[in-house]
Amino acid sequence: MGIIQMIMGGGAGGIDPREHFDVKLYTGNGNSSNAQTGLNFSPDFAWLKPRSAAYSHNLYDTIRGDNKRLVSNADSAEQTVGFEFQSNGFDPTGSNDNGTTYVTWAWNAGGSTVSNTDGSITSSVRANTDAGFSIVTYTGVNNATPTSFGHGLNSEPKFVIIKNRTDGEDWAVYHASVGNTKYLQLNENTAATDDSGYWNDTSPTTTVVTLNNSNDVQRINRNYLALCWSEVAGFSKFGTYSGGTNPKVITCGFEPTFVIIKRTDSGNHWIMVDSERGGTMKLGADENVAENDASTIGDASQNIVVFESDGFKLTTTNGPTNTSGGTYVYAAWA
Repeated sequence: MGIIQMIMGGGAGGIDPREHFDVKLYTGNGNSSNAQTGLNFSPDFAWLKPRSAAYSHNLYDTIRGDNKRLVSNADSAEQTVGFEFQSNGFDPTGSNDNGTTYVTWAWNAGGSTVSNTDGSITSSVRANTDAGFSIVTYTGVNNATPTSFGHGLNSEPKFVIIKNRTDGEDWAVYHASVGNTKYLQLNENTAATDDSGYWNDTSPTTTVVTLNNSNDVQRINRNYLALCWSEVAGFSKFGTYSGGTNPKVITCGFEPTFVIIKRTDSGNHWIMVDSERGGTMKLGADENVAENDASTIGDASQNIVVFESDGFKLTTTNGPTNTSGGTYVYAAWA
């Protein structure tokens, strides 16, 4: 983190990014407990991935509760796998193989979980409006009629990820730069697809996210998780760029700690990099492969990301992050 950000807190409202998001690296010990502490907040959403082994991503949150796992690289329903949120960290009891290295990206969703009636579906929401992040759970009510749920952010979400927890359905992703007529799939490497069945060709507002009749986002009596992010100056940015220039400089207005990149005009993997592991060390959100698996997400000589004081820079030209004619979206956090 840059000196200016440390002094000013990194956000428009003077927030300290380390009180809202952080990256935690650890090595499994094979025991019944391996508590990871030292965060400057009590985490509410944890996205965990083994680095040195070809195991799945593990996504947990405090609304659904400890041990309730979803897998970003698969369409599987919610599972029970050992995990415990703690006041300044977590204990990854189910992701603790001896000698295996792991990374966890952790977010603070603020205070308590509340009922939200802003949309036609009543939702349960845990929202951190300062950092532009909310966790939402809701139950589908009708496949034939467009519906909506309240997200609790008081600002328009730019990046929304939704998963049907009950059934084996694909992950649905909204990104403002892709638009409200198309969707992305977190568990697939496919291009953005035009389908009004997801967002009903309607952008999220300052209060609600609109859904249509796709089973991925809204099916009667099915339970769903939604992760919603709005932009906060100096802390988070969700944008787009055209590939081909080397180097390619992306300005965020802050020094990123974590960046996700997805090509939208063609099938390429979701690339995940962070400053703790370094910009050459990549994982794929849609892949259960180990870090820098050359057969899928590219080895350490490819897709190199350099973290800079006001954004990030791409220093190679290839399909997943920066090829000529390619269109990309990104999500970045300080």
